[in-house]
Amino acid sequence: MSLIDHTPLTDRPAAPSAGNGPAELSRHTTAEGTTVWLRCSCGRLRMVFTPESPLGTPLFAGGRTAGCPDCG
Repeated sequence: MSLIDHTPLTDRPAAPSAGNGPAELSRHTTAEGTTVWLRCSCGRLRMVFTPESPLGTPLFAGGRTAGCPDCG
């Protein structure tokens, strides 16, 4: 049994959303900054890293879905 879901994003049901934007799944604070995992209303998993340093650049991973009001 695999713990990794290999189902293509287009085949996954969208996460429940009341149109309030992405749902925060988890938030982790480290010495380097804060990592937030989000589930977009289109179902896409996204990660946002915000560095503690004001000179740092926020990092985003997870791509965008065309036509999604939250990430596209």
